[in-house]
Amino acid sequence: FAYSLYPEYHLVNRSNFLEYLMQTFKRLVAGGMNMLGYKLYTPLRQDLPHVFSYKNSTGQTIWRGSAYTLLKFFTDYGNASLVSYEMPEDELGGNVIDMKAALNLIRHKKVDIMAHAYALFKEDDELGKSYPLMVVRWCLMVPIWNSISTMYYPLEPFDDLVWFIIVGVFVALLSVKCLWCCWQSTHQLAQRLNDTVLECFCLSIGICTPNYYGAATLLDFLIFTTIYFYGFFLTANYTSLLGSIFTVTLFRTQFNTMDELIATNISVMIIDYELEFLHSGGLRLPANFSRLIQPVDVATFIKYQYSFNTNYAYFVTEEKWHFLDLQQQYLKPGIFKFSKICFGSFFLAFPMQRDSLFYRSLEYYTFRMHSSG
Repeated sequence: FAYSLYPEYHLVNRSNFLEYLMQTFKRLVAGGMNMLGYKLYTPLRQDLPHVFSYKNSTGQTIWRGSAYTLLKFFTDYGNASLVSYEMPEDELGGNVIDMKAALNLIRHKKVDIMAHAYALFKEDDELGKSYPLMVVRWCLMVPIWNSISTMYYPLEPFDDLVWFIIVGVFVALLSVKCLWCCWQSTHQLAQRLNDTVLECFCLSIGICTPNYYGAATLLDFLIFTTIYFYGFFLTANYTSLLGSIFTVTLFRTQFNTMDELIATNISVMIIDYELEFLHSGGLRLPANFSRLIQPVDVATFIKYQYSFNTNYAYFVTEEKWHFLDLQQQYLKPGIFKFSKICFGSFFLAFPMQRDSLFYRSLEYYTFRMHSSG
């Protein structure tokens, strides 16, 4: 006699050992395991892109998702079935997955495996993980600062120093011309001063001055000779740069390091139990960065992150970022970007009971799925 776990625990009469060997050999030749309709209980909640549901035309709930589909194929292949394990509603009354509570279901042996692939947890005596599906980075997704209004494009070709030099040239020319007018002490001093302001402005930006009604003075001749080279290179450089700027959309400087993030003083949202995982890794975070971290419950986090709320930056794993990035691929410009502020790389896998009977079979099945693309 022996025992079998499928579809439930029961004793098996194997007194006819040769028949048992023939049945086992046929199953091995067929290339799979037969779980005889075994029911694998797992929480099924909203967890894009791994697990999600929708209503079809008949009102039936259909479950989909990258991790769910892989596990569903495995159970169909092994003649088993996935059964939803009911969990309480989240803090906002929805059905977002709480991974901390879900992992505790495995520790308490209420479920065998989870369809929600997850990377940010550590194995212990009761909790294990399947063969990794992939390696993912855990980084920050940060908002892209708004594009610069086209109203400010004329100021973009030169940086602040160049504009200060142009203003300095205007002030210097105006001072020299005013002193020259005062020294001449003409009866039309007020009119000459008004014309001087406009003339100096034109000279400082390299455009034509108002027409003269008389011969240029010696001072005007010296100024025109000096300003010619200044104006030529200034206007040539400005027009070429401005023409290039008009062909693209300009953005303000984006932050891509932790120091730049701290300088912007933007809050960083994280799920409360993932903050515990972050601290458990022994990673030393700058004090100025730690004060920006805002832990919230998972339902609130998903609400803000999936609505692309730009008041926060968000912790996100790489595979979830690929899904979120698809939502903004038709936006010009995008709303968020995947930054280089990362906190490590982790294995994305199915949480399951330690030393689970399904580990080896799921590992071989994952191998075949990867090899087949």
